[in-house]
Amino acid sequence: MALNTNRTDVDFSFRHVEQVDKLGQSVGGVVATVQSLLDSRAEDNLTDVNNVKTTMRSVAVGDSGAKNIGASIYSDVVGTTVQAQLEEINNKSATAFPVLDGSLGDVKLSNTTGQIKDVVGDHTAQLAENVKKINRPLIYGELTMPIDFIPVLPCKFYRDHEAIIKHNMNFNKYKGGTKIYVTTLGSDTNIDGSIESPFLTLGKAVAVAIAGSDSKYTIYTSIATFNRGEAIFNQAVTNKTISIVSKGVLEETIKEANSIKYNLLASNLVGTWIISGNTNYRYTNTIGDSFSQNFNGTELIFAHYADTNGGRFDFVVDGDEVLKKTISTYSDVVTLRQQTVFSNLSEGTHTVKATFRGDDPLHTPTETARGWIRLTVNTDEWSLKSRTLDYTNAPIGAIDKTLITTNSTYAWTLDGTGTYKTTRTNTYNVVDAININVYNIPIPLKQVTSISLCQSELNTWYTDGTGVWVHRLDGSLPTILNTIVQINTLGIKPILDIGAKIYFENVIFIADANNAFNASNNSSIPYGEICFNSCIFIGAKKITTNNCGLAINGVKDTYVFSCISAYNQLDGFNYHYASITLANRRSCFVLEYNCKAIECGLITSAGNSNASSAHEGISILRINTLGSDTNGPVIVDVTGCYSILYDCNVRDSLTEFAFQFFSDGEGVGLGKTIMINCGASGCDTSLFVGTTHNAIVNNFKYDGIITNLGILSIA
Repeated sequence: MALNTNRTDVDFSFRHVEQVDKLGQSVGGVVATVQSLLDSRAEDNLTDVNNVKTTMRSVAVGDSGAKNIGASIYSDVVGTTVQAQLEEINNKSATAFPVLDGSLGDVKLSNTTGQIKDVVGDHTAQLAENVKKINRPLIYGELTMPIDFIPVLPCKFYRDHEAIIKHNMNFNKYKGGTKIYVTTLGSDTNIDGSIESPFLTLGKAVAVAIAGSDSKYTIYTSIATFNRGEAIFNQAVTNKTISIVSKGVLEETIKEANSIKYNLLASNLVGTWIISGNTNYRYTNTIGDSFSQNFNGTELIFAHYADTNGGRFDFVVDGDEVLKKTISTYSDVVTLRQQTVFSNLSEGTHTVKATFRGDDPLHTPTETARGWIRLTVNTDEWSLKSRTLDYTNAPIGAIDKTLITTNSTYAWTLDGTGTYKTTRTNTYNVVDAININVYNIPIPLKQVTSISLCQSELNTWYTDGTGVWVHRLDGSLPTILNTIVQINTLGIKPILDIGAKIYFENVIFIADANNAFNASNNSSIPYGEICFNSCIFIGAKKITTNNCGLAINGVKDTYVFSCISAYNQLDGFNYHYASITLANRRSCFVLEYNCKAIECGLITSAGNSNASSAHEGISILRINTLGSDTNGPVIVDVTGCYSILYDCNVRDSLTEFAFQFFSDGEGVGLGKTIMINCGASGCDTSLFVGTTHNAIVNNFKYDGIITNLGILSIA
């Protein structure tokens, strides 16, 4: 599992850390140190060994015929070191278990009494544990980098009992600071971003964080889709940490898809209601004035204007005073607010009545208290909204991530068997949210070149520039819940300047005409740190679109944990640094841990689509990266990169190569690759090492050929 210790040009051992066991700890990975620590517990081991010996020498009367005859003539083991003890046990093996008088026949524990069997079993189990602990330094330990590997790891990596590499990355370090919330009850007119008045779209929340004066912002979102085609995150970030964390959105998505909006009319009002400067808003300052509305759903939301004069309403549903809910229209700042009045109502039709009660006892109004409402004829706005948690036609495999898309509700008409049409310009991708793969990832539909092909082929889509035709896998009607129509937007393209840190957790990015996600640095000096945790990057099966899942350009430190990239026409994970000066490239660092990339470039024919690729002489560490089904080398590092791959496995490249590494023309010096416990299958060439490239390979399992034009050492 470690490299050949006779090598002097590389140090890539495990440094063994403290273990919770009787053996204590072993550090340094040095044989003499490990031996010394083992010998410090030699007395304990000797006790357990001789306990087994004593039991085996015991005599007992039993039905087996072993009458007053010991099962072994094993004498005491001696030795002050574990090595000496093991050697003596080995020397005794020839005489330890003779057939004493023939009464036992072949000596087996089953021939002794049950009591002896139990005791021997206990001591043997303890001895087995000792053996495990002796071998444990070969399995456990902390991963250390070669001495010439410049970047510093963001966390520790170590092997556990099952020899799986795990980490202790602290993702919470990115969270905290000022909290901003994004929910379906939010508004984009808010200026404070507090939990009491959340935003409706992620783009607005990001804009507030970018412009804010605090050094750290965490945006918590519980919205699955963003329907405005907005530029969600394409600004520059300087000396600030911004995190976007999904809180799980499936229920919110379903409720919103089953929502009904209501506009209050004059006929709904009782009393004296005054029109404000904005004709969309009215208020009353007469206690006892009211409004009412019939609605259908299990949840009711109230949208209203709010200011420092806001008073309170008492809401009652179906005349039941027990369910009374008081809602305040007071706010320290002028805003439009949405508040949930009732939830968990019975399904069906209800009637709500709201009565004005005057001042909010918690907030003294600036003037006479006003009961604010929203009264509008604009179909995009509403006064009340009901929602129902109805799982009918909900996505298979509940998505617990925020899905960043430009999706919206469209009117679909049947146009051929199983094929539906809607009007939508600028469409670049269509994804079926119900047709998912083994990783629970929604699969994009394949773009075809005509309506007739779409009508005849399942799981396809077509556009003529103004209309979109969709033929889902089961031929059913597209809805906002099961079909994502992605238009071209400015999308997710943050620019990381000096001191910038950006973090994403549980987010799904979907490509349009661009990469699913693109982060860059506009300077020739590497700046910024970006981290992804449990995110998904979905490409487009579009004929003319060349997109990567995750594309990094010039960001100094990139950490990708437990992410999946699928169906991209170029690379799943792509790292470029051409804008960075040669002297600074080696210090740029990418870490992939437990990531997967599948089906890259299968619609194109260029032959250069990879699961993961690094460029321009950077340093990259991959741990348990898995890649498959690519129209190009599955994993490739070029132009002098320093790459380390641990437990990485790839298969099924359409263009021969599994792993490919070479150095050429960038001026950063010769590249180096270290591969430990990696594997390749289903590729003609399992490993290609280019001219002047240095590769060190240990425990490589493969079924193709190895082509070495450089300096290759295999152990």
